[in-house]
Amino acid sequence: MKKSTVSKLFDRLFGTLICCFITNNFLFKSSFKKNDGRDTINFLSKRWHYSWRQSLVLPLLLVAIIMTDTTVHAQGSIRGFVPVLAPKSGSGVDGDAYAHMPAGYEAVGDLFDAQHPDINGHGVINPFTGELLYPGQSFFLQDRYENDLTIFTASNKINDNPNTYTWGPGNSPNKNEIQNAGAHFSYGDPSLPGGVATDLWCLFAGDRQVTSGSSYIDFEFLQKSMTITGATMAANGSVTGGSGGFTSLGTDGGRTLGDILITIEFTNGGGDANAVIRVWSAKAGGGFEYVIHPNSEFLGKIFITNNTVMTHVPFDVYGSDPNGTGVGGDYAPNQWAEGAINLTQVFKNTLALKDPCFSVSTLFIRTRSSGNSQQSELKDFPGAPIQFTVDGRPKGTAVATNPSCNGGFGSVDLSVTGGSSIYTYSWTGPNNFTASTQDISNALAGTYQWTVTDSKGCIASGSVDVTQPPAIVVSNATLLSPKCNGGTDGSITITSSGGTGILMYSANDGETYQASNVFSGLAAGEYKWAVKDANNCILKGTVTITQPTAIAVSAALLSPKCNGGTDGSITITASGGTGILMYSANDGETYQASNVFSGLAAGDYKWAVKDANNCILKGTVTITQPTAIAVSAALLSPKCNGGTDGSITITASGGTGILMYSANDGETYQASNVFRGLAAGDYKWAVKDANNCILKGTVTITQPTVIAVSAALVSPKCNGGTDGSITITASGGTGILMYSANDGETYQASNVFSGLAAGEYKWAVKDANNCILKGTVTITQPTAIAVSAALVSPKCNGGTDGSITITASGGTGILMYSANDGETYQASNVFSGLAAGEYKWAVKDANNCVLKGTVTITQPPAIVVSNATLLSPKCNGGTDGSITITSSGGTGILMYSANDGETYQASNVFSGLAAGEYKWAVKDANNCVLKGTVTITQPTAIAVSAALVSPKCNGGTDGSITITASGGTGILMYSANDGETYQASNVFSGLAAGEYKWAVKDANNCVLKGTVTITQPTAIAVSAALVSPKCNGGTDGSITITSSGGTGILMYSANDGETYQASNVFSGLAAGDYKWAVKDANNCVLKGTVTITQPTAIAVSAALVSPKCNGGTDGSITITASGGTGILMYSANDGETYQASNVFSGLAAGEYKWAVKDANNCILKGTVTITQPTAIAVSAALVSPKCNGGTDGSITITASGGTGILMYSANDGETYQASNVFSGLAAGEYKWAVKDANNCILKGTVTITQPTAIA
Repeated sequence: MKKSTVSKLFDRLFGTLICCFITNNFLFKSSFKKNDGRDTINFLSKRWHYSWRQSLVLPLLLVAIIMTDTTVHAQGSIRGFVPVLAPKSGSGVDGDAYAHMPAGYEAVGDLFDAQHPDINGHGVINPFTGELLYPGQSFFLQDRYENDLTIFTASNKINDNPNTYTWGPGNSPNKNEIQNAGAHFSYGDPSLPGGVATDLWCLFAGDRQVTSGSSYIDFEFLQKSMTITGATMAANGSVTGGSGGFTSLGTDGGRTLGDILITIEFTNGGGDANAVIRVWSAKAGGGFEYVIHPNSEFLGKIFITNNTVMTHVPFDVYGSDPNGTGVGGDYAPNQWAEGAINLTQVFKNTLALKDPCFSVSTLFIRTRSSGNSQQSELKDFPGAPIQFTVDGRPKGTAVATNPSCNGGFGSVDLSVTGGSSIYTYSWTGPNNFTASTQDISNALAGTYQWTVTDSKGCIASGSVDVTQPPAIVVSNATLLSPKCNGGTDGSITITSSGGTGILMYSANDGETYQASNVFSGLAAGEYKWAVKDANNCILKGTVTITQPTAIAVSAALLSPKCNGGTDGSITITASGGTGILMYSANDGETYQASNVFSGLAAGDYKWAVKDANNCILKGTVTITQPTAIAVSAALLSPKCNGGTDGSITITASGGTGILMYSANDGETYQASNVFRGLAAGDYKWAVKDANNCILKGTVTITQPTVIAVSAALVSPKCNGGTDGSITITASGGTGILMYSANDGETYQASNVFSGLAAGEYKWAVKDANNCILKGTVTITQPTAIAVSAALVSPKCNGGTDGSITITASGGTGILMYSANDGETYQASNVFSGLAAGEYKWAVKDANNCVLKGTVTITQPPAIVVSNATLLSPKCNGGTDGSITITSSGGTGILMYSANDGETYQASNVFSGLAAGEYKWAVKDANNCVLKGTVTITQPTAIAVSAALVSPKCNGGTDGSITITASGGTGILMYSANDGETYQASNVFSGLAAGEYKWAVKDANNCVLKGTVTITQPTAIAVSAALVSPKCNGGTDGSITITSSGGTGILMYSANDGETYQASNVFSGLAAGDYKWAVKDANNCVLKGTVTITQPTAIAVSAALVSPKCNGGTDGSITITASGGTGILMYSANDGETYQASNVFSGLAAGEYKWAVKDANNCILKGTVTITQPTAIAVSAALVSPKCNGGTDGSITITASGGTGILMYSANDGETYQASNVFSGLAAGEYKWAVKDANNCILKGTVTITQPTAIA
């Protein structure tokens, strides 16, 4: 079983229509959802190559086809221009598959774009990369042509009910075999002639296997869906096997009246095909059939034709590219068919039924046998019928916004697409609700039915439910009082249900809410609770929490006799609280039944009294005591480290009577508070009063630090130098330190000794008290630098490849080297690239210590060339010249070169040379080279120039070539045919434009050749720029003809050449067809036709929205306008001012004069009147309670006016109800409110009285 790679490719790429887009009034979407085409595109990018060229040249008639929209071709073929958005610049139904082909047809798009890589959207598919230029709008089916899986298996005919068709695997005659078929969908482009933005076009194509015999290709467009049954489908939607039938939803014989069948009929004997258009119609005696309609009925709406010349395509054509290499295949003439249909115009406006609410959903491509076309049998189809939707009816989507709270109002937003604007609306709902607006508000819970009718009478309808949440109910509020007076452990627990979503709870009248229904930590008092649901619906109430009596306390204190004593006491007297009271003096850590606490020291005591509920009252009391002994100590340190002249002075207060002092922890006491003659150390002091109360402590006497020394040495930088130094770092001692480097013989204030040579030094440091510390240090020095030098002479005289290698040791750190007496240094000890001569070397260490010397480099003798003897070739261009080089010097045996040293030889003679410059070289055994240049001359070459004379006219034969030649040998001969024949004359005449190959030959048969091109005048070329009238019906259009070529001054005509003028501009023109002509000085004429279009007339409709409330200013006017030129501007004040928006809002009721102006100031005006609802009017009837304090009073509110159902409130609008009666009321003032469906509200106040109370 055979199936090409490209066949697999297109099964995956185009087996389904992956499209979903909405444009203007039509919804177009694919009913296949699995094929995204990505694998196929990757495959195409690898397989397709630019391996084809086209040489198709259509007659001038094809250009006229493009300019005149449609032309009836031979035998009923309909060719023309399809003004679609995609491909760019429209599409030519011409039988060709390429845009920009042939010449003169560059502006029209097609399946492929021939101008790669500058694609620019003029094709549907990029044939070089496989990229879909308009993904989601194109599909392409490719069927097997051997062992076919999808052929018709019964004698099905075009008028049979499609539900009776059967299919399965098999083979059909090759003349009825279809392999490749496709379609592309696009809306019209208003910028192209005949383009309408709301027109949906389908471009379609198909092929047949052979051109011998008669065969038909059908393109059937069905309004109702037709699908295949029994098929095994791949993931991408293509048929991979199975057998079965078809299911059609058409109710008129399996189709729908008005279905279209377009057939391309190839007849035996070749030639262009016939295009036949049929419409599904009712038969007079019953039943249905396809009836042929004349092609003229669909001019500009249906095109179909075949290819007239060999057409190359980049995909497999019946086995031409079985491996998918990208070579592609060729269609013979009459083997390829293509067409287009304006689905919108054909189904909506052209057919006799003219159904404005039409729909189209299926495209079925297939082949038929020849013969009587009504009885010809269906043969092959490339894949399942293509499912898509083109629908002219409106579609509505209603989305309800439900009331947030039980009893509230919701709304419904109705979105409408498709159909033909302007729309009208109708609503019905509960409580006799009606509305005629697009959206509704003030909608109580219930089901609402909606209907949308467009301007063509097409209807869409549906229903939507508005629901409401249950009411919030609070069944109980449980209170818990605080255990203690002033406590905050009270709580409220609210039990509730209903509402929407999670309920939230508040105990502060709704200021804040929480998720928990329990409020704890509450003090006694009144609390206003509130319950709120997820929609902010709120229910409120009030509760009161009580508390017990507070505990009351007083305390009596007794202080201890001595500071620090424990004979103090506290007596607590308490009342209140609950049950028996308990007492604590340690902040409640422990309690006792007695209210007296004794054996207490001075201090703060935190008392607490606790009742039976653990309610605690706390406080603080302070027990005082005598003043404590207080001490401070002043210390004086010894002057020197280790001295004994320190002292302690103790200052003390407090205590009882005279105080005594001790510095040895109380072993002995003295009356004086001063202790002298002390060394550094810790001392334990004690102070004792008259009652032997003792206070003790410890102090520490300090002393100066010991002198400490360190020495830093710096050695001399060079061996034998005196730039060494000693830096002594010292601390401690007393006062300023002095320094010595000669064992104390002399001192200096500086701690640095410099200018020192290597050796041993005895240092000393002395403080202000002549305390001295001594030591010894030794300064070292570097080793001396030592040098030797090795020399290498240059290999060649004058060479610079000599070198000096300096070997050095000693010094400090890294050594640096110089060969120029120390002017510059380098890290390397080798100096290379040196010529012969004397060099002064130097070696420098890291301390800049330098050692210098001198060496001499020698060199070999120089090479000398004494002569170069030249011999020229005998002929120009000959190779019998020679050079002989005579040389001496150098080293060893010399070698010779005549090509600048690229190669050398032992011989000094070079022969077999042509004329020219030669660069010689002589090289010795050390590769020392001496070079020079000599020039070998030759005889003069033949020189030629050619003078050309062009034909006077394009296509003429009066051109000539005159060849002027010099040089060469003897007499010269001439040729104009590349030397095939020669003549003595140098002039060639009677020539047409073109390329000529000349030749000149001398007596030695030396030949010089060349090429010249004779040009001719350019042909006349024309382009026409059109300017449409600014307004519909205007005469300010123009044609500007831009031309070139021809001879002399060009003349212009816009009436097919009846009259001519010098100006190329024709102005003051109305819309219409104009036949232009351009004539040159020789009366050569070129003609063509252009069409001047005009803007569509401005058309206006106005939709009014009345103010919701009487006297309101929320009315609006929405002006829907079409036509005109450019952006339309809108006015609601008779054109005094304009705005870009077509909506005027914030309007009160009244008459408004609208105006619409386009970019060309074309204006259309009209008048509309906005109405308003009647005002709400209210009266209230009151019924007083029968008894004083009773709650059987009522208010009955009688209201009229407003919009829709009225709602009533007796609490100033906080809540509303449908009933106008409020019962169960007590006496008092009530603020009533009445609200209509638009939330217009009228308010007032009434007072219900009551009988006087019985006394």
